[in-house]
Amino acid sequence: MQYKVLKTPLQTRNINQDFVLASLNSDGEALPDLFAEHKEILDWDWIFAFSQRHKISGIFVNSLEKFGIVDRLPREIQNQIDLIKRRAQQRAARAGFTLQQLHEALNKNNISFLVLKGSVFIHDLYEEPAVRPYYDIDLLVPPHLVDKTEGILVSLGYKFYCPLIRTFDCIPLGRTPKSMGEKCFTSQVTRKLFKRFHNHFPYVLPREDRRLPVDLHWQLFRPGVLKTEPASVWNHTREIKFDNLTFTTLSPEASLLYLATKIAADGPEDFSLGRVCDFCGYLKFFEGKTDLQTLEKTAGEWDAKNYLSLSLRLAKKLLDPGTIQIFHQNITHNACFNFCFFISTRESLLMPPRRKGVLGFLTINVCSLFWDLGIFRMPRRAVKASVRSVIRFCQKRFLPKDGAD
Repeated sequence: MQYKVLKTPLQTRNINQDFVLASLNSDGEALPDLFAEHKEILDWDWIFAFSQRHKISGIFVNSLEKFGIVDRLPREIQNQIDLIKRRAQQRAARAGFTLQQLHEALNKNNISFLVLKGSVFIHDLYEEPAVRPYYDIDLLVPPHLVDKTEGILVSLGYKFYCPLIRTFDCIPLGRTPKSMGEKCFTSQVTRKLFKRFHNHFPYVLPREDRRLPVDLHWQLFRPGVLKTEPASVWNHTREIKFDNLTFTTLSPEASLLYLATKIAADGPEDFSLGRVCDFCGYLKFFEGKTDLQTLEKTAGEWDAKNYLSLSLRLAKKLLDPGTIQIFHQNITHNACFNFCFFISTRESLLMPPRRKGVLGFLTINVCSLFWDLGIFRMPRRAVKASVRSVIRFCQKRFLPKDGAD
């Protein structure tokens, strides 16, 4: 479902936003007081849309149940909460079955792989699988095993996904085919583009199949996110067990840096509170299991110190868990970073710009540019990304669509 900005009075919207943020805080003590004070003016349609936009519906509902707020809500709102829980539980069951099947098939063929993101977050951070929704399985395999792994996925009924041309935003300027209509790339062209400009192949299933899709990664991030892809990633692993199966995933320090880099690299336009919750959860989860020296050393190897710094600042600004202070005091920030961070977050990260049209676009584009400069992405690359965004906006706004007179 595509998220739409809901027209809510500013004061009421801020109260709704504070209410959701309070539910994400580690202790959540402010939540019952906020509910008691503002329950008559809370806009639940806005709150549910906001939670869905930031992928925190399960965490939000779990906090409401924890403090006994659900029982004090009108019946129709309770029904919406029941629907959120039911869908999340169904996804969790599908994910468990998919992981079991992949584990058996890949180990049988001696494929080394790491499990990333959603399924690992649930194991490490959340007591109930339904609390943290995820919609696909992310696997990382060594580059030389990608072809073999693809063959296994195809044998399990998966199909390589070819996206619409207009949705393939990671292609550099001048490389996009002239036809920008509702067409898909051929499989051969798609594979070449993904291999050069992306970091994973998407594999999907027939609509009636209840398993989850798979994103097959050969590197952690898209080219350009880091100056060099960390070749040492396979040296930063640990084993976890769930559903009586043993999986390999990223080590404590690598998990923190992976999440920090995802938060920073996605930029303000695709910012998600769900990732910040995961990041804060890992700061607590790994407290005592990793030390600052190891974390900073690995961040230096990955050239990701500024990503880590940005994520710590965002987590402190939005959720302010106590553990942040320990890490935050030991991460240095220079004047350039501070200035760029200030500029890029002037427009709210939590909601799209209130202004529409050209002015709204320019606002978010300037924020994205300073965000990129703030995390010390190469200036040339940051400016090119900004120019590419302007050109795409102009194409959508001013050029006739295919088939139009």
